Amino acid sequence: MEIYRLDLSSGKATLIPDSDGLFSPRVSPDGRYIAALTSSKTELMVFDTRTNRWSGLLKENYLGYNFWSRDGRYVYVRESSGGVPRLGRVRIADHVLEPVLSLKDFPQVVDRFTAWIGLTPDSAPVVIRDRGVQEVYALDLR
Repeated sequence: MEIYRLDLSSGKATLIPDSDGLFSPRVSPDGRYIAALTSSKTELMVFDTRTNRWSGLLKENYLGYNFWSRDGRYVYVRESSGGVPRLGRVRIADHVLEPVLSLKDFPQVVDRFTAWIGLTPDSAPVVIRDRGVQEVYALDLR
Protein backbone atom coordinates (compact mmCIF):
# COMPACT_ATOMS: atom_id res chain seq x y z
CA MET A 1 0.00 0.00 0.00
CA GLU A 2 1.22 3.45 -0.95
CA ILE A 3 -0.36 6.82 -1.56
CA TYR A 4 0.12 8.76 -4.79
CA ARG A 5 -0.74 12.28 -5.88
CA LEU A 6 -2.18 12.51 -9.41
CA ASP A 7 -1.65 15.63 -11.52
CA LEU A 8 -4.85 15.78 -13.54
CA SER A 9 -3.41 18.02 -16.26
CA SER A 10 -0.40 15.81 -17.03
CA GLY A 11 -1.71 12.45 -15.81
CA LYS A 12 1.52 11.97 -13.84
CA ALA A 13 1.32 10.09 -10.51
CA THR A 14 3.84 11.00 -7.78
CA LEU A 15 4.45 8.87 -4.71
CA ILE A 16 3.77 10.64 -1.41
CA PRO A 17 7.01 10.21 0.59
CA ASP A 18 6.97 7.58 3.37
CA SER A 19 3.41 6.47 2.57
CA ASP A 20 4.29 2.74 2.52
CA GLY A 21 1.69 0.77 4.47
CA LEU A 22 -0.84 3.62 4.60
CA PHE A 23 -4.33 3.54 3.14
CA SER A 24 -7.63 5.44 3.16
CA PRO A 25 -6.09 8.79 2.21
CA ARG A 26 -8.34 11.81 2.76
CA VAL A 27 -7.32 15.31 1.67
CA SER A 28 -8.22 18.22 3.95
CA PRO A 29 -10.69 20.79 2.56
CA ASP A 30 -7.89 23.34 2.06
CA GLY A 31 -5.61 20.73 0.41
CA ARG A 32 -2.79 21.20 2.92
CA TYR A 33 -3.06 17.84 4.74
CA ILE A 34 -3.65 14.20 3.90
CA ALA A 35 -5.01 11.95 6.66
CA ALA A 36 -4.46 8.19 6.31
CA LEU A 37 -4.64 5.00 8.36
CA THR A 38 -1.85 2.48 8.91
CA SER A 39 -2.39 -1.02 7.53
CA SER A 40 -2.76 -2.29 11.11
CA LYS A 41 -5.70 0.14 11.54
CA THR A 42 -4.23 1.28 14.84
CA GLU A 43 -2.78 4.68 13.88
CA LEU A 44 -4.16 7.77 12.17
CA MET A 45 -1.43 9.71 10.40
CA VAL A 46 -1.40 13.16 8.81
CA PHE A 47 0.85 14.39 6.00
CA ASP A 48 1.63 18.11 5.81
CA THR A 49 2.14 19.07 2.16
CA ARG A 50 4.14 22.17 3.21
CA THR A 51 6.78 20.18 5.11
CA ASN A 52 6.38 16.85 3.22
CA ARG A 53 6.31 14.99 6.56
CA TRP A 54 3.97 12.54 8.25
CA SER A 55 3.07 12.79 11.92
CA GLY A 56 0.89 10.63 14.16
CA LEU A 57 -2.52 12.02 15.09
CA LEU A 58 -3.95 9.11 17.06
CA LYS A 59 -3.12 5.58 18.19
CA GLU A 60 -5.93 3.27 19.36
CA ASN A 61 -6.96 -0.40 19.40
CA TYR A 62 -8.91 -0.06 16.16
CA LEU A 63 -9.48 2.84 13.78
CA GLY A 64 -11.55 3.09 10.63
CA TYR A 65 -13.35 5.39 8.21
CA ASN A 66 -11.46 8.62 8.62
CA PHE A 67 -12.84 11.84 7.10
CA TRP A 68 -12.35 15.57 7.51
CA SER A 69 -14.67 18.09 9.09
CA ARG A 70 -15.90 20.71 6.65
CA ASP A 71 -13.72 23.39 8.27
CA GLY A 72 -10.61 21.16 8.22
CA ARG A 73 -10.01 21.50 11.96
CA TYR A 74 -10.79 17.83 12.76
CA VAL A 75 -10.42 14.34 11.37
CA TYR A 76 -13.37 12.16 12.32
CA VAL A 77 -12.71 8.47 12.84
CA ARG A 78 -14.48 5.36 14.02
CA GLU A 79 -12.50 4.02 16.99
CA SER A 80 -12.73 1.65 19.91
CA SER A 81 -11.17 3.03 23.04
CA GLY A 82 -11.34 0.43 25.81
CA GLY A 83 -13.26 -1.95 23.52
CA VAL A 84 -16.27 0.38 23.20
CA PRO A 85 -16.95 1.45 19.60
CA ARG A 86 -17.54 5.14 19.05
CA LEU A 87 -17.21 8.00 16.65
CA GLY A 88 -14.52 10.48 17.66
CA ARG A 89 -12.72 13.43 16.16
CA VAL A 90 -9.08 14.42 16.44
CA ARG A 91 -8.27 18.12 16.55
CA ILE A 92 -5.44 18.89 14.11
CA ALA A 93 -4.04 21.75 16.21
CA ASP A 94 -3.16 19.63 19.26
CA HIS A 95 -3.99 15.98 18.33
CA VAL A 96 -6.61 15.70 21.09
CA LEU A 97 -9.29 13.02 20.60
CA GLU A 98 -12.80 14.22 21.40
CA PRO A 99 -15.66 11.69 21.72
CA VAL A 100 -18.60 12.46 19.43
CA LEU A 101 -20.96 9.48 19.65
CA SER A 102 -20.87 6.21 21.59
CA LEU A 103 -21.89 3.17 19.55
CA LYS A 104 -21.94 0.83 22.56
CA ASP A 105 -25.63 -0.14 22.40
CA PHE A 106 -26.12 0.71 18.73
CA PRO A 107 -26.92 -2.41 16.63
CA GLN A 108 -24.41 -2.59 13.81
CA VAL A 109 -23.49 -4.91 11.00
CA VAL A 110 -19.76 -5.48 11.09
CA ASP A 111 -18.36 -5.52 7.59
CA ARG A 112 -16.20 -3.24 5.49
CA PHE A 113 -19.08 -1.30 3.92
CA THR A 114 -21.74 -0.97 6.61
CA ALA A 115 -19.24 0.32 9.18
CA TRP A 116 -19.21 3.57 7.17
CA ILE A 117 -19.69 6.82 9.06
CA GLY A 118 -20.25 10.38 7.91
CA LEU A 119 -21.69 13.78 8.70
CA THR A 120 -24.84 15.58 7.60
CA PRO A 121 -24.51 19.08 6.09
CA ASP A 122 -24.92 20.53 9.60
CA SER A 123 -22.21 18.17 11.00
CA ALA A 124 -24.50 15.69 12.80
CA PRO A 125 -23.11 12.11 12.78
CA VAL A 126 -24.49 9.53 10.32
CA VAL A 127 -24.04 5.78 10.92
CA ILE A 128 -25.56 2.66 9.42
CA ARG A 129 -27.76 0.70 11.82
CA ASP A 130 -28.43 -3.05 11.65
CA ARG A 131 -32.19 -3.59 11.71
CA GLY A 132 -31.82 -7.30 10.93
CA VAL A 133 -33.63 -9.40 8.37
CA GLN A 134 -36.90 -9.28 10.31
CA GLU A 135 -37.83 -5.95 8.77
CA VAL A 136 -37.94 -6.53 5.02
CA TYR A 137 -40.05 -4.13 3.00
CA ALA A 138 -41.17 -4.16 -0.62
CA LEU A 139 -42.52 -1.46 -2.86
CA ASP A 140 -44.96 -2.48 -5.57
CA LEU A 141 -44.98 0.06 -8.41
CA ARG A 142 -48.09 -1.20 -10.24
